[in-house]
Amino acid sequence: MRYICCFLFLILSCSNKETNCDQLQKGVFNLYENDELIGKLYRKNNIQVEKYLNEQSYTIGKFEYIDNCKLYLTHYYVKEPVDTITWVLSYSPLSKNTFRINAKPAYVDTLNYTYVAKIIKTSEKFPSEIDDLIGKLKID
Repeated sequence: MRYICCFLFLILSCSNKETNCDQLQKGVFNLYENDELIGKLYRKNNIQVEKYLNEQSYTIGKFEYIDNCKLYLTHYYVKEPVDTITWVLSYSPLSKNTFRINAKPAYVDTLNYTYVAKIIKTSEKFPSEIDDLIGKLKID
């Protein structure tokens, strides 16, 4: 009987592994490529603001969830017209606040390109500058 209880506990523990990506909908995230910090992401109201360490301007996009851990991201305000593609982002939880991103072009992918990175949620609180920016955006 003790072995059955241990076995059931083990099965329930493994099946309840947290894969909840709801925390990705809003917050401040550090963005890493090859374990090197390259920028920050700010998400609120289905809007994503990207601020890269080597740039002064922001990249702004709108995201729409396909399912809990997968979304479409379309950039609206970018420096180069070539950047205005829609991506399919898939997230895999690595730990409580850390996720791996696999991003592929949503519609045209002649090169079979996949972008891989990692994000770590650092806060729910936005700098006032970002909060104001998101509040002023009118993206349909």
